[in-house]
Amino acid sequence: YMGENPLVSISQLHTMSSLKRLHLRACEIEAFDLVPDLPNLEYLNLRETKIASLEQIKKLEVLPCLRILNLIGTPLAEELGEAIKKEIILCLEDLDLEKINKLPVTPEDFVEAQELKQERIREEEQKRKDAEAAEAEGEGKAGDE
Repeated sequence: YMGENPLVSISQLHTMSSLKRLHLRACEIEAFDLVPDLPNLEYLNLRETKIASLEQIKKLEVLPCLRILNLIGTPLAEELGEAIKKEIILCLEDLDLEKINKLPVTPEDFVEAQELKQERIREEEQKRKDAEAAEAEGEGKAGDE
């Protein structure tokens, strides 16, 4: 338990390869400069830290045994609200997460996250097509002059 300390980094934990649970509640962590090799870490409590972006969560994908992640009270959790579970699943889709913010991750959550991913892919594809069409239309008008 390392919670409520002015800790800003976890990179120095690289020698603790047997660590299974890590409580960092209310630490000063904003970002992960380096996520140490913690092959046995199953539980990570980042509650009330200063984590504010999914980019930082993506860095946790190097923790192969991570099953439980708590981000309650972080700027990220406040920004995403109820959508946080799906976003975390998408960020860490190669991990077998069981709980996010104390809530069980259900098969339905995985399905909804994948649906969200597919929707975003379709939207990006449509934007690309629209941009190509606008560019082609602009070239056509330039040729008319």
